[in-house]
Amino acid sequence: MSDMIEFSVPIEVDEIPTKGLRRKISADEEARAALAARFDLLALESLDAAFELKPLAGGPMIRVEGRVTADVTQSCVVSGAPIRSNLDQVVSVFFAPPGMIEENQEFTLADADPPEPIEAGVIDLGELAAQQLILALDPYPRADGAQLDAVIDTLPDGRKSGVQAGPADSSADNPFAKLAALKDKSAPGEDESR
Repeated sequence: MSDMIEFSVPIEVDEIPTKGLRRKISADEEARAALAARFDLLALESLDAAFELKPLAGGPMIRVEGRVTADVTQSCVVSGAPIRSNLDQVVSVFFAPPGMIEENQEFTLADADPPEPIEAGVIDLGELAAQQLILALDPYPRADGAQLDAVIDTLPDGRKSGVQAGPADSSADNPFAKLAALKDKSAPGEDESR
């Protein structure tokens, strides 16, 4: 996590009423630009969230539920072309004081996610929205019709890279073919010396 929180909307846990608290938040242009840089996005056109925070049975744990929506532009992993998408992420997260979270507790995939720590008595809804944004992003965005074979031999400035698309063993310069040829040449000599 970054040392600087680009989008911060702190909520004091002590100020959350037992009946719950609702908050709608939106990242401004400066926060969106900083988050786009943090998550390596071409652009983050919007980031909005609606949350409901509610104490569990009057105890120290807080349940946060809601929805995060965003309009993002990512770079295609094949061609680098911009890809726009609309994200809609449902949120359900528990927060607890650090003392309630066992540091060395082991979890399996079947277990529910462990609670997030409440730090300095605060839940930061802006950072929660940012974390949900990264979970909703496509880790390998690919433009429709983008094929590796079409771009592998072309550099971004249009020059030819010299790399040929296709099976590696079809090239005469294949290093494994050269090793096999060397092995074949050395095999008879080894037999004669024995």
